[in-house]
Amino acid sequence: MQYEIRYNGSDEPGVIYVGSEGFYFGSKYLSRYRALYEAGATSVPDSSWKQNRLKSMILRGMVYGFLRNHIDLVQTYVTSGFVTKYEKCNTKLYCFGAEENMVVDPEKTFVWVDFAFACDQFCTNSAKFSSEHSEKYNFIKNNVFDGSDINGWQNTQLVTKDTENLPPPNNGGNNGGNNGGNNGGDNGGNNGGNNGGDNGGNNGGNNGDDDGSIPTTDHDIPPTPTDEIYIPLIMNAETDLVLPVAEWNSMPEDMYNAIRELFLSNKLHKDFSACTKAIVYLPTKATDASMSSENYVFLTQNSWFSPSYAGLDANIRKQRLYEYLIKEMTARYVFYHGSLIPAWKTVCNDENMSNASARDGIIEATLLYCRSGLEPKNYLRTVDNEKYTFIATKVMLGKYFD
Repeated sequence: MQYEIRYNGSDEPGVIYVGSEGFYFGSKYLSRYRALYEAGATSVPDSSWKQNRLKSMILRGMVYGFLRNHIDLVQTYVTSGFVTKYEKCNTKLYCFGAEENMVVDPEKTFVWVDFAFACDQFCTNSAKFSSEHSEKYNFIKNNVFDGSDINGWQNTQLVTKDTENLPPPNNGGNNGGNNGGNNGGDNGGNNGGNNGGDNGGNNGGNNGDDDGSIPTTDHDIPPTPTDEIYIPLIMNAETDLVLPVAEWNSMPEDMYNAIRELFLSNKLHKDFSACTKAIVYLPTKATDASMSSENYVFLTQNSWFSPSYAGLDANIRKQRLYEYLIKEMTARYVFYHGSLIPAWKTVCNDENMSNASARDGIIEATLLYCRSGLEPKNYLRTVDNEKYTFIATKVMLGKYFD
């Protein structure tokens, strides 16, 4: 598939996906390479360059998996002064999406990316890293690599402090290329990373948006439901689309009951839930058919039965399904409450953030907020109380999950 690499985090912990462009360079990467090294129009990196770049990608993916099991290190990394709260990570890799968008784990912060690149430099550029950032070097050495120095492989990023002002290649704006919105610009929404796993994060309809299609003002907000408990329509789709066949032509009963249970639990505010009119089952195993659009959320067989999750019990299936629903329902809520987009940029102290990145940031933070009753408890509140308060008051509308 046409992407470099993605890390799905809680959807599939410990799994790193490598796409074809992880080894065979896309046009954006090649254009940047040629501009940086003033190479000829047909010049391409050699096989050693390819291998070393891929090694670094896989290493960073392993770091994200490591951080999921060592959340305390993230906070220590911050309190040690290695990053500041709003530091912008140097993640323009001139591929389909910035690294920060390839990390789909809802618990990740920009600190994860900085941490992963520090590990990358530790393995690929240890002498310079040690000389220029000795305290950070020793932190990585002692907390990640068990006190061992690594003399690994050479890998050259295409953006450095000396070259970051080179004009980027013009390859499709924010919505071009062969892979929806993901092949354009440097940020590409969630880079298809949310299409990873078996049902995929912010799925289909969201990932291809350019900034012009994302509302930034409130509009057509659904009225507050009058019923004491609001449950969207839960239905099967009638479609003539030619889709990969599923064993279940209608929504599995356990899946239907799990969806009803979520709304009957009264854990979600009615005004939040009302932005989702219907949850529709598509009889297919095609992951990319799962999406959300307007006020509809579409699910597939793989939303419940996952080929890469063999032997899941019913409770784990249900929790996994709830994470997908929270993601998609948040996307629907933000669609109608567009004023949340500029408000989130203010919270992040980044007015230049793309609308797609702001929307995806709200979605990820909401999912993490709703998981705060799990381990690590109240993680979002711990690492960023301002974002926690934003989600609690403006998205979850006073529904707390402590």
